[in-house]
Order: sequence, then C-alpha cells, then structure tokens
Amino acid sequence: MSGNLGLCAASYRWVLKWDADFVAIRNGGFEEFRHYLYSLDPRKHYYINPTLIEVTGDMYHQNPYMRIRQDIETYTYSRNLYYVPVHRVVRKDTRPDWKSVEINELEPDSYDILFDAPKIPLVHKILMYEKPMGFHLNVKTARKHLIGRFFARWLARVREEKNLSLDAFIDRCVTKEWGFPDILSAEKHYMNLYCKQLVRYEGILPDAIADLAARSPYRIVYENGKIIGRNDTIEVR
Repeated sequence: MSGNLGLCAASYRWVLKWDADFVAIRNGGFEEFRHYLYSLDPRKHYYINPTLIEVTGDMYHQNPYMRIRQDIETYTYSRNLYYVPVHRVVRKDTRPDWKSVEINELEPDSYDILFDAPKIPLVHKILMYEKPMGFHLNVKTARKHLIGRFFARWLARVREEKNLSLDAFIDRCVTKEWGFPDILSAEKHYMNLYCKQLVRYEGILPDAIADLAARSPYRIVYENGKIIGRNDTIEVR
C-alpha cells in the first residue's frame, strides 16, 4: 500500500498526506494550520483532518454536496499507525457526494468498493481543523473523472478476477450497466451529467489558483442560464 510505503520513509514527527492536486492557502491558511500543530502537546499523539475547499469540473464551480474535503490526513508518526484495506458495500442512494437522480440511475443498486484507510491506535486523539488551509482542484480530463468513479469498485473486483485490468472493468461497466457502445461516449455523457449538478464557487480564488484557472483548458458551458456540460465534452452546435 502506498500509504505504508510513505510511512516507512517518514523521518519527522508530523505526517501530512498531500496530493498533487492540493494547493495551500498562504498568508493565513496553511501557516496557521502549521502553528496549530506546533501548539499541541508534544507528549501526545494526534490524528487530525484539516479542511480543504474543493472546486471541480473547472476552477469556478463546486459540487453542492461536497464543497469542502475533510479527509486530508495529518497525524503524529507512530509505528502502530498503518494502512489497511477496507471493504464496503455502497448503496447508490446513500452516496454523500452526488444526490442527482440522473447520475445515480447509471449505477447498480449496490456495489462493492475497496480502499486503504489508516488503522488509528487508541492513543491518538482525533481532531478536526475547521478553517480551510488549502484547495482541492478536482479538475481533470473526462476520462480521469470516469476512472475516479470506478476505481474503488475495480479494486474490490480485482480480488476475484486477478487479471482484470482497470480499462477492461470500466468497459464492462459502461457497456453492460450504462448501455454505451464504448468508453469514449460514456465519459462524455458522464462528464456532462457531472457538470450539470455544479454550482458557482462564491468565494475568492487565491492568486496562484486564479492564475491556474485562467490557463486551464476546461470551462463549464452554460446555455440559457443553465449548465449543459463542459467545453471538451458537449457537442458543437
């Protein structure tokens, strides 16, 4: 597991999980969080979930059901804290991130997922850090958005079908469950449904993110005041 590989290389007291699509808020965001960590009792162990603002689809919109992320693990190092595989059965009507009937109709009623999660020792005090200390830029190609939809399902399935590739699993799902002839047509349809659920981000983008947003190739497309998709996946009219 990649989490355990990272822990084997850790050489400091604090461990922070930081993905490539996270951007720290400077001048009061990340620095305040750092000062908060150093203010905690150095004799104790902690597991903390800080807060990130999430923009998705493009950098000017958000999922109304997931405006923030609080799964950004930060904890004091311990040989007794490590990652384990977690298996769960998900019902489509209980997904917290999307409550759209249109998107959920694409899914089976329930499905298995597998993911890595930390096994937290009892000596760790679990805390939340509510003030946003960064952004999660969930802005990527339509294919990667589609892969994100299926990745945890594939991990669960590959335990039984050892030679099942991710592409083959996605192809099976979009043709048999969704009824599309191929992955390309499925990813365009999915991306447009995904974008239709979004709302405008009402906050201010830090300068670093505003610069990235200005150069991004992706833009949510409106027609008559309503979102119809994204510029890379809608049909040219």
